[in-house]
Amino acid sequence: MPLKPLLLLENRYIANGHWDQILLKRSKMQEWAASGQLPNAIGLQARQAPAIQYVKDLLAEGYVGKVLSANLKIFIDGMGGVGDKSTAYLFDRKVGGNLLTIVGGHNLDAFTYMLGDFTALSALTAQQFPEV
Repeated sequence: MPLKPLLLLENRYIANGHWDQILLKRSKMQEWAASGQLPNAIGLQARQAPAIQYVKDLLAEGYVGKVLSANLKIFIDGMGGVGDKSTAYLFDRKVGGNLLTIVGGHNLDAFTYMLGDFTALSALTAQQFPEV
């Protein structure tokens, strides 16, 4: 079934992944989305993870006391310097999805969901594989 008729049904259609980039490249879909007639939402899965909710609850109850600072370090195993068809979209700058925006975004969302918004921020990134 084509996507537009599916989206027009009474039920809501939820897509996970980079549907936004796939669909909005077509000018008609882009115009339709921009018109405000296309219901949409952004959701990040980490907030639904029992472990994330458990830590959030512990922090809210004061189990560890007042949190004065927190660090988030993200290491991605198995993504160094090689790519195949399943990860090719990560290397297309037009897509906008890469390890920093996807993995980093999900982790930052979980981090701030548990701890609250940043009051101060310091960040460091490193590009270990400039060519794939």
